[in-house]
Amino acid sequence: MAVARRRAGLFTVVLFIGGIAGCAVNGNAGGSVGASASRTDRAAGQTRLGGEAGEGPAGGAARVGEGEIADGSAAAPVPDSKANYAFEIDAPEPLVRLIRANTLLGRWQYRDDYDFSQRALFVRRAPEEVRQVLSTEGYFEPEVEIEESLFKVSMKVWTGVRSTVNLARIRFDGEVLGVAFAARRRQMEQAWPLPEGSFFDQRAWNNAKRDLLNALRNEGFPRAAIRDSRAAVDLEKTAVALEITVDSGPLTRIGRVVYNGLDRYDPSLLVPLQRFGAGDVYSLRALLDFQTRVRDTRWFTTVNVLPNLAALESDPSRRDIDIRVEVVEARSERLTLGVGYSTDHGIRGQIGWIDRNWLGRAWQLETRLAVDKLTQQASIGVRTPLESEGHYWSAGQTIERQDIQNTVNETGSLFVGRGRQLGDIEYFASLTYQVDREIIRAADRAKTYTSERALVPGYSWNIRRLDSRLQPTTGYTFNAQVSGALDEVMSTANFLRGYSRTLRFIPMPADSALKGGVLLLIAEGGAVFADSRNGIPSQNLFRAGGSQSIRGYSYQSIGIRRGTSIIGGRYLVAGTVEYQHPTPLPGVAGAVFYDRGGVDDDWRALRTVAGYGIGVRLRTPVGPINVDLAYGQADRQLRFHLSIGYTF
Repeated sequence: MAVARRRAGLFTVVLFIGGIAGCAVNGNAGGSVGASASRTDRAAGQTRLGGEAGEGPAGGAARVGEGEIADGSAAAPVPDSKANYAFEIDAPEPLVRLIRANTLLGRWQYRDDYDFSQRALFVRRAPEEVRQVLSTEGYFEPEVEIEESLFKVSMKVWTGVRSTVNLARIRFDGEVLGVAFAARRRQMEQAWPLPEGSFFDQRAWNNAKRDLLNALRNEGFPRAAIRDSRAAVDLEKTAVALEITVDSGPLTRIGRVVYNGLDRYDPSLLVPLQRFGAGDVYSLRALLDFQTRVRDTRWFTTVNVLPNLAALESDPSRRDIDIRVEVVEARSERLTLGVGYSTDHGIRGQIGWIDRNWLGRAWQLETRLAVDKLTQQASIGVRTPLESEGHYWSAGQTIERQDIQNTVNETGSLFVGRGRQLGDIEYFASLTYQVDREIIRAADRAKTYTSERALVPGYSWNIRRLDSRLQPTTGYTFNAQVSGALDEVMSTANFLRGYSRTLRFIPMPADSALKGGVLLLIAEGGAVFADSRNGIPSQNLFRAGGSQSIRGYSYQSIGIRRGTSIIGGRYLVAGTVEYQHPTPLPGVAGAVFYDRGGVDDDWRALRTVAGYGIGVRLRTPVGPINVDLAYGQADRQLRFHLSIGYTF
């Protein structure tokens, strides 16, 4: 048995780093900021802590990627691999993963080209490798004990006390010191992720410097550079003093904006989307927002917004930066065909025609015919390009027939409205004329016919702040609507309607057993204030149930019962709690959920019903496929649900 021990004995560790970096906005992916760092020479006897990107641990520790300490996510062995030797580590679990990923003993445990003669080197190197790994987490005086036999290596690690930050000092130089940027400097100081009293973490230190630099480069100071940075460790006090000096350089403004690739569309259509112009302070965020708005017009297959950073590098006296907008135009006319399936609607087919340059004015014309076992719908709509303040006009008509829960609704609507897009927020004010012919089947097969109409002014407010619209894992959406009608104005009833719906995606903590999991919360409510539901077109009333509502119940089966039919009610309340957790299968997550809600014509009599169950979420290019098995507590039935994506 061989035993190796190693104890750190340094009293001060100091890190000096300066940096220079460039930034660029790239094509469809939006923008990216790249940086490279150069370090000053170290004084004799000083030892460097970890390093910037591209600098590996000193002392010969195993390198990962460009030399950074790995987070352990790639350390797990291939399940079918046979270990060359057992490797047991007695240490806190997060450190175990890091040790396996960053030591030769851990990295060679499952390699096919391993030779037993190598292991003596691995054991000899292990204490220094562990010291380097633990130093990145703030443990600067660890003790390591290793015992080995022919087929097994055991390691015990005493971490010692974890160092905390006792000083966090940020110094600014350059034009950012101007009075106009005082608030921005305070924001960057308040956003510093390693305040005094926090545990020191090398990756957090590196990321904090990078984020501080990018905050300046992306908002008016593309020449910003770190002139000096220092992490001084006092082992006796188990404390780390952090100091950084960043030079913003001169303030840079927007120069010329040039468009390339436009043939069918005039540049004047894109200028209102810019929201910046010559002389404005350079902002990477503004460029990325502009790129997103241009891409969302769907006029182009490719959009690149490119600041000419090379000109800044070649001419140190230059104070403005030109912007080049490169686009590739998409075909303006397109025929669309689609087939789908859901447990709510069964097989669904649709055909449509889109013209994104209708009448040669860049108006978007869209027509669609969709048919499934419950619904037949035909629609046509026109939308104008965005104006300088984000406004647009929209108009359209829809004709629809629905046969759901023994109730047939033959509806039509004609609307005109004006909307506005401001980033992830959209407003829309409209005037809609609605007609509805409702046929209710009774138990004796008798039918009741009603006809309603309404001229409905309405207003909606919608916000989407998600990390992804196709595969969201964090963020939220919120939609609110208000509308109404007067029987004196082309309507058969007086009513006022309000509705709101919100979704919230909450990722689980990365350092918990639920790592990778997502909690989904949905709340929905609506009310129609009127003397009764009589005379109100069905488009304004509420029903619930189905794969995108309260699971465990058939589609829109929760409402007001009239004989064998279910019709809409004036009050709705519904909510969902769902937890999704990744499985070992790539792109597959398991889910458990609880839905509850109800519909009634009298809010005081409204009773809710519950549905709960389990499901599977399959990640696909068109969004998650949701497969659920739900039990409807009120009906005492088990139902299968299949749907794609989320309703925002």
